[in-house]
Amino acid sequence: MYPCPECSKPMRRINGRKGPFWSCSGYPACRHAVNDLNGAPEGIVAAQVKNQQKTA
Repeated sequence: MYPCPECSKPMRRINGRKGPFWSCSGYPACRHAVNDLNGAPEGIVAAQVKNQQKTA
């Protein structure tokens, strides 16, 4: 699972009218949503890769 960058609750993949996207499971308190990037949340995966490279 991917944590929400705003509230740390898990993100969930939703199939919407315009295609899949990732939304925070804390909706409606947290309305964070991002595009789906080949099955992973866009932007969140890039941040995780950056953090892994810093620690290596």
